[in-house]
Amino acid sequence: MFSICVHGYATQESLNYWSFILFHWVPEQVYLMRPDTGLVTNEKIFVEALVIETASDLPADQPLVMLSPVVAKYLPGDIPLPEFTYPENPIFMFGSNRMHLSQDDLGTRVPDYSVYIPGQSPDLYDFMAGAVVLYDQASRNG
Repeated sequence: MFSICVHGYATQESLNYWSFILFHWVPEQVYLMRPDTGLVTNEKIFVEALVIETASDLPADQPLVMLSPVVAKYLPGDIPLPEFTYPENPIFMFGSNRMHLSQDDLGTRVPDYSVYIPGQSPDLYDFMAGAVVLYDQASRNG
């Protein structure tokens, strides 16, 4: 099983794409970090999401897998996805479409893994990275 942490500083359109992706790869839990109060969604996956302030609020007993491009200003990815070995019950954490993850997003939590998608544009949308990672995990795990 896996969980997803999506940055709440997202567009309505982005949440719609995430809803489509998470319909196909259903997470155990969705966490929404500091959601924009202007967003309105009736999508069940986000209505039932747990709202958090930083990654420090995520369960400490689950490994945190941060997805970040190599060129990210604050927290660059250092493990290429094809070489990554998925841990049991991970929480996949993604930045937003408007900015990369920062130290403020992590709080006191240090990611267990910082993964990047080779050839990834620094502007690869979070939901696209999510689809790539979830497909990769599913195809490797059968």
